[in-house]
This record gives sequence, structure tokens and C-alpha cells, in this order.
Amino acid sequence: MTTKPPVPKIAYAVLNAATLSPFDHDGWCQVMPAGHVRARDGRPETPAEGWLINEAAFNRMVARVVALNQPVKIDYNHQTLFKPEAAPAAGFVPATPARFRWDDNTGVWVKPDWNPPALEHLKNNEFPYFSPVMGYDARSGEPLELRMLAITGDPGLTGMRPVAALSAEYLYQALTVSPSSPKEPAMNPSLNALLAALGLTVPEGGELTDEIATTALSAVTTLKSQADKAAALETTMAALSADLNALKTQAPTVAVDLRRYVPVETYNAVREQVVSLSADLGKTTLAQTLDQAEQDGRILKSERAYLETLGDQIGVAALSAQLATRQPIAALTRVQTETLMLPPQHREKTATVALSAEELQAARVLGMTPAAFQKIKTEDAL
Repeated sequence: MTTKPPVPKIAYAVLNAATLSPFDHDGWCQVMPAGHVRARDGRPETPAEGWLINEAAFNRMVARVVALNQPVKIDYNHQTLFKPEAAPAAGFVPATPARFRWDDNTGVWVKPDWNPPALEHLKNNEFPYFSPVMGYDARSGEPLELRMLAITGDPGLTGMRPVAALSAEYLYQALTVSPSSPKEPAMNPSLNALLAALGLTVPEGGELTDEIATTALSAVTTLKSQADKAAALETTMAALSADLNALKTQAPTVAVDLRRYVPVETYNAVREQVVSLSADLGKTTLAQTLDQAEQDGRILKSERAYLETLGDQIGVAALSAQLATRQPIAALTRVQTETLMLPPQHREKTATVALSAEELQAARVLGMTPAAFQKIKTEDAL
């Protein structure tokens, strides 16, 4: 954190009056000459050669007027110092740099706005002199402020008292504590209000620090960036809304060919029906395929459950291809019968028993003839 320089203690002095020529020089009036000046009471003691009025001093005084944002009052015979309740203004110098001018040869000039009564007095040469009240640093003697101005008819008098009798303390009290002349604000009220809106505060009587100023600038920059983005978004949304409205009102230029396009609701309904029918067809085709294979003697009844599951997994086409490679078993395509002759002791039990397709397949696998398989079956039955 930077260390702020000490706040100067301001003292005030009424300077020697200059001849006033308000109607010459396009309204510009000389206030202070360039070079060293003194008050009518002999001040200052420091610096001994007097206050130095140069361009740097001029710039300080103008900057202070602009910062306070208060016009410089011009009264009659410095009445504000003695009778503030009866001190009408003869005019004002607006708080803008355009109304102040520096000349290296002649010093400080101002361009006042005169009130109509003052113009009459000036035309009648009733107040031919201009007397400034200057604020200066009591320690260094550096000129700081053009506090006010007065038009006067007697360069040796301010009101009813001689200028020499006005002490620095009296002027300080008159210009800073007088009930009709309120104490100068530590900072421009508008700036205080702006800082408060940003959530920043400066203590009463305090000054704006570098930290507060940096924080305020950052907040303002952020707000401006957000405002710019919001403005850009509003512009984009307005353009999109305009396009949408145009599309809503625009009639279609090409009619829809219903021979090539259908409503999406119709398409979805048909698609669901096709899916359902395809599933049913798949089941029907699998059953038909297995029935045909069984009739051809390519599969056994005991295989059907297994082949149904396999068909669901690999599909009817793949299953059909596998079944086509199997050789039909002729014995499975018909019912075969054979009369078996039993031993004499069992002739009464002679019967014709038909072997099933599975039994015939089992006999073939075991390498037995149907008669031998039937014999074993009959013996087991006995």
C-alpha cells in the first residue's frame, strides 16, 4: 500500500485588487498576475519572496475547482466574508477548464457569467476592481485554490474593514465554518453515490485510496462487459424472432407430394405393425421348417425342443441350411410293423407290435435289426 502525502492545511488570503475590464478581451478578466504576489496585509512570511503564481499553480487551482464541481462565486466587496446572509452573487465562474486560461505574461484569467444587476454596476463603473481570495498551503506557501472573487470599488477595502486587518485565521473561519458557507465535502457527492452503488464506501472525511479506486474500476469494467454481452444477446434474439415470424407468415412454395411422403404418425404405426408381423412370421416359419424336417426324417421328435431354441438364436435361414445337410432316414417317414414268432411256450402271446420312429432310430444306432430290437422290447415287457 502506498503512503499518502499529508493533507495540506489550507490558509486563505485576499490578494491585491486588479483593474477589472469585463467588457474587453471577449469577456475574459484578469484575476492574478504571473510571478510572485502578496496579500494586502504583507503575507506570506513563507516563502519570503511571496506566492509564486505560475502555470503549475494555475493548473492546481483549476483542478481543485473542477474536482469540487462548484462554480467560483463572485460577490460584492467580499460581503461573503462579513455578512454571508446578505451577500448576493454578482456572478459565477463555471467549474469547467474552458472558463479558465493561463497566459505566461499576464497570469490567470477567467470568463465569468455575470448576473444582470452586476452588469449594470459594471457598465456604470461602480466596481472597477477584481479581488481574488486564494487558498494556499500554510506550511509550504504553495498556491492551491481560487476560493472566490469579488468586484470592489475600493482596492484598499473589503466591505467596511481594510484588507490589512483580515488575518489568515479570520479568513479561514469565514470561508470554512460560516453557516452560509458549508464545509467542503471530502469528495464529490456523485462519486460517493457511485461508490456506494458498487458496494464501496469511503469514511466520512476520508479520501479515495488507490485500493478503492482499483476495486471500483474493476467493478465498472465487469458491469460494462456484462451489459455489452446482454446487448449482443438481445440483438441476436431479436434477429431470430424476426426470422421465426417470417417463416410463420411465409406460405409454402412447393406442395408436399403425398405419393412420396406420409405423415410421421402413419409411418410409425405401419412400422410397429411390420415389427409385430415379422415376429409372428418368424415363429410360424420356424415351426413349419421343423415340421417339414420331421416329416422328411431329418430330425427326431426328441430334438425338436433343442432345434426350436437354436432356431431362435441363429435364425430360420441358418437352421434350415443345417437341416438340409442331414440325410433323411427312410425308416422315420413310415410306421413299420413286423410279426415276431415267439417260442412255443409263448405262442399264445404272439402279437404284432409296431415300432415307433424313435425305436427304429435306436435300433439303427445299436446296430440291431428291427426284429431283434422288437424281441428285446417284448422280453422286457414280459
